[in-house]
Amino acid sequence: MQEKAGAPTLYGALSKYRGAVMGFAALWIFIFHEYTVLSPAGTAIYTAAKFVKSIGFAGVDIFLFLSGYGLCFSMERGGVGRFYLRRALRILPTLLITAIGYALLEGWTPLDFLKNVTGWSFWFKNVNSFLWFMPAIMALYALFPVYYSLLRRQKSPEIFTLTVMAVWLLFSMLRRDAVRYDLFAFTNRIPVFITGAMCAMRSAKSPGYDGGRLALFAAMLALGLYLALLANYRGVKLLLTVSNCCIPTYMLAVSVSFLLPWVLGYAEKIAPGRWLVKLLEFFGKMSLEFYCVQEAVGRKIVEEIGGKAEPFLLNIVILVASVLAAWLLYLCAAALSRAAGRGLEKVR
Repeated sequence: MQEKAGAPTLYGALSKYRGAVMGFAALWIFIFHEYTVLSPAGTAIYTAAKFVKSIGFAGVDIFLFLSGYGLCFSMERGGVGRFYLRRALRILPTLLITAIGYALLEGWTPLDFLKNVTGWSFWFKNVNSFLWFMPAIMALYALFPVYYSLLRRQKSPEIFTLTVMAVWLLFSMLRRDAVRYDLFAFTNRIPVFITGAMCAMRSAKSPGYDGGRLALFAAMLALGLYLALLANYRGVKLLLTVSNCCIPTYMLAVSVSFLLPWVLGYAEKIAPGRWLVKLLEFFGKMSLEFYCVQEAVGRKIVEEIGGKAEPFLLNIVILVASVLAAWLLYLCAAALSRAAGRGLEKVR
C-alpha cells in the first residue's frame, strides 16, 4: 500500500494532511461541545453558525474514517502483537489519567472507576457514562486485525466493504428494537470506519484530483449537509435508529477528509496557509486528549464564571483552558507511555 510519488493524489494528500484533518475534526467537536454562538439570534449568520455547531459530532466520523485508514498502514509495520501494543500505549495512559481526574472531580467510587475505565458502563449502562469514544475505539482496535486479515485477501476491497455494510445494515434494521437505543450512536459509525480501511487498501492506485472527483466530493458534502439539516432540525428519520449520526455524517466525513487536504495543499503555498496547517496539526497531534478534557473543563468554567462573563470571553477562556489541559495531558500520557514501553522492553 505504498503511496505513489510525484503529483498530489487523493490518498497522497490525505496521508500528508491527515494530522491537519484530525485537528479540524477536533476543533469541530469542540465547537459542538463548548462553543457559544455569538451572532444575534434570528440573523443568517446565527442560523448558519448554530447549524455548524449542532452537527459538530460529525468530527467523530472524520476521526473514525482516518483511524480506519491509518490502522491499515499500522498493521503493515508489524505483527498483531506490535499493533495491539502500539494502540495500548497510545490510548491507555490517556484514558487512565483522564479517568483519575474525573474520579476526583465527580467523586467516583472505586467500582465506578473500574466500570468506566473498562467500558462496562458503556456497554451495559449508557454510552455517555464516560467519554464514549474511548471504549468505542478500543472495541474497533480489538477487532481490526481480524477484519484487516479478511480485507487484504480480497480482490475487490470495495465489494467486500459493501458486503460488510449490507450485513451491518441488515443487523441494524432487524435488531433495532433489541439493541439499546444509545448504542446505535456507536454502531452507526462502523461504515465510515471500514470505508477508511477500504481506502487504505486502494492507496497504491491512488487517482489524482480532477474536476469530476472534486465535483463528486462537493456533491457529497452538500448532500451530507442537507441530510443533516433534515435529520437534526426537521425530525426526518433516515432509515436507521439515531439516523442523524449515520448517513449524513458518513457523507460529511468522507467528503471533508478528501476536500480539506486539497484546500490545504493550495493554502500551504502562502504563509498564512502554512500557519493554518501547523495550527491544525497541533490540534491533530493531541486530538484525543483535547476530546478527553474539553467537557470537564468547560463545565467547570461555566460553573465558575458562566453567568458573569460575556459569551465571547467565555469561549476564549474555555478554549485556552482546554488547550492547556489537553497539552498537559498529552505530555503526561506520552511520558507514561514511554516509561511503559521501556519497561516492557526490559521484560522481554
